[in-house]
Amino acid sequence: MANTTRGSFSEKKCGDCGKMGCCFVHHAPLVPEGEISTFCWFCGQLRQTFNRGKPLGISPPGEEKEFKNSYLKITTKNGFVYRLEKPNKDGLRRISCKNRNLYFSLCKILLLEMNESFCVWEYNPENMAKGLSTSLVVKIEKI
Repeated sequence: MANTTRGSFSEKKCGDCGKMGCCFVHHAPLVPEGEISTFCWFCGQLRQTFNRGKPLGISPPGEEKEFKNSYLKITTKNGFVYRLEKPNKDGLRRISCKNRNLYFSLCKILLLEMNESFCVWEYNPENMAKGLSTSLVVKIEKI
């Protein structure tokens, strides 16, 4: 996109979710007229797909209410099975995958919907935006 600069802007906060560590700088038409903002990978992708020109500060969709306080088992199209514990007081969940080695164990759900990619933020003390995005979700179970 002509009005987008890609790079590593680790000292910048995302204009939507507020996490440190951005990889896009957007100008119009993805932000309101006259605005310039930085975005993490996930929010940058969402803006390109859904939120063209919307005000800054749009949070990722997260998960449906029915899943908020449940243990979950999530199966993706490529056959990976993720297990998530109930969220703690900070909204973080323990995550594991039986058939994939994850490089983190705590996360926050950014997007969990059937037939969409399953997306989470890795928790780390530096609050840097690092995430995981999977193939399409084919099954969500409360366990």
